[in-house]
Amino acid sequence: MTDDIYVGAIGVEFRPDVGTSLSGATKMEIWAEKPSGAIVHWTALQYGSTTKLTYKTVSGDLDESGTWTFMGYVEWGSTDHHWGIAYEKEILELFTVPES
Repeated sequence: MTDDIYVGAIGVEFRPDVGTSLSGATKMEIWAEKPSGAIVHWTALQYGSTTKLTYKTVSGDLDESGTWTFMGYVEWGSTDHHWGIAYEKEILELFTVPES
C-alpha cells in the first residue's frame, strides 16, 4: 500500500494532531491551504479519544496538484481557539510516478 495521494482522491483520511484536549470543543475543523494559496475549511470530528481530528475527503476536495499545507483548528466558544501544528503533503497529478 502507498501513502501517495492523487488529485480527485475520495475517502482519504487526514488526522492532524492539535496537541490539546478536545473536551467541550464547539467547533473542530481541518484547514487546508492549496498550492494556489486558496484556503478551505473541512468540518472534522475527534479521532477516538485522542487529541487528533479526522476528516475523509469527498468529491471535489483534492482538486489541485502540488504541496498542500494542513492544520487542525478547534474552538471552545467564541473566545477560545487553538491551531495544531501545520504539516505538508504532496498531492500528485494523475499518472505521476512518485519519486523514490
